Amino acid sequence: MGYDAERFVGRVKDGLLCCVCRDVLEDPLQAPCEHAFCSACIHGWLVHNHTCPEDRQPLDASELRPLFRYMRNDLNALRLHCTHRARGCEGVCALETIAIHEQQCPYTPTPCPHTGELACSLALP
Repeated sequence: MGYDAERFVGRVKDGLLCCVCRDVLEDPLQAPCEHAFCSACIHGWLVHNHTCPEDRQPLDASELRPLFRYMRNDLNALRLHCTHRARGCEGVCALETIAIHEQQCPYTPTPCPHTGELACSLALP
């Protein structure tokens, strides 16, 4: 459920990858054993399991904590391409600001007022 590592500029450190989905951490949480997960991934895992998926140590959702500050800073500083890159956007932003860029990106598809089909809002010459 994390961010696709292919979107990122350069190599992402293994410690910033979810132990469940192996993508870059999204809305990260950390277990007492210090393994990190996407929030959606670990909560989904804990529905059927009561251990850390990495080392099988006992784990309960109440034990999950936010990611250490230094790891969160490293994560937020990662640079990645806009999700609309395939449509022509050349935007590259820090992870902590990508959501703002993507909300304002002129390559974001919007519904056509006549047909309802998604189309790029960028005005073409």
